[in-house]
Amino acid sequence: MTGGSIVIFGTGQQSRDFVFVSDVVEALVKAATAKEVNRLVLNVGSGQETTVNELVEQLEICTNRVALRVWNREKSGGVKRLVADISRAVDLLGFRPQVNLTDGLSLILREDPRFKVSSI
Repeated sequence: MTGGSIVIFGTGQQSRDFVFVSDVVEALVKAATAKEVNRLVLNVGSGQETTVNELVEQLEICTNRVALRVWNREKSGGVKRLVADISRAVDLLGFRPQVNLTDGLSLILREDPRFKVSSI
């Protein structure tokens, strides 16, 4: 937001499953009140994988700015792929994420005071 750079570890092709906090809260409430899920493992996520490079592109769209990307290939970007299989949460809880990545990023940038750019 202030014109700094974004450091991307590895190639940026590693993928992650980004889920908005309100969707996680909804899943937790449903799990706490659901019958027959005691001691079962239920994955909560968006069920969509997004590469780190795609995440930066989405941030650029949401902020209407071009990010200065700095790749640090000396450090690993972590595991190559990480995406939640939410099928059990869908079946047992009726869980379906409501906030997609673009909308979630826009909400965070609009509502979180840490991302407000002060006018000087």
